[in-house]
Amino acid sequence: MPEYTIKVPASVAISTSLANLPDPVKDLLKQGFAVLPSVSASTLDKLVEAIRELISAMPGEFPEGLSRSLGLDDEAASTAIVAAGSILAGFLTVEDANITEVIDTLFKANLIEEGARSRVLELANKLVGHRDYLKAEARRRNLQGATLPNLHRFEASVDVRVAFDAEKISLVVPVLVGHLETDEAHVEVWFQMTLAQVEKMIKDLQKLRDNMKEAQRLFGGLPKQ
Repeated sequence: MPEYTIKVPASVAISTSLANLPDPVKDLLKQGFAVLPSVSASTLDKLVEAIRELISAMPGEFPEGLSRSLGLDDEAASTAIVAAGSILAGFLTVEDANITEVIDTLFKANLIEEGARSRVLELANKLVGHRDYLKAEARRRNLQGATLPNLHRFEASVDVRVAFDAEKISLVVPVLVGHLETDEAHVEVWFQMTLAQVEKMIKDLQKLRDNMKEAQRLFGGLPKQ
């Protein structure tokens, strides 16, 4: 299933955010919430840790080996349960979010079955214990991702281009073929680069990394508002 980034702006009602989700995403969340009643209490604790890891990860990253870490047999079910728990955590970071109201909204959106409500409530109460961390991470990600599409995935491979002269190979050059995908629908780029361009980009990115680290060193200690 394609990856999908769910944004939870504080200015938009939870019901509106849910209504705008594509049907395949709703199906994944519903599957995840349906799995919750069958997992153990220790698995819920591991799930909270997986959600923390996911929320603090780079866009497009997803914890590997979920079924192993959660003690579940099905990787797809593990993915679904973490996705469901993560959207629950996201809604709980909204200012003045009420646990009961959030769960009621998920129930009215047909994402939670009646039999799963108590277990979802148990997970929500565990997540609330991490609310300060989750809110801080959500604020950081929202600030990082403001205004423009965010880099979601970068893929690249190396092609070898061959030229012929009189039916014999006369020239061979390597070419990087790249694909940039963002978290906005239909905003992606395919491109190719020469070896010289790749080497220059590496140097440019190293300089930018150093500049970002210096900015973080100078301003990272500012008090949070």
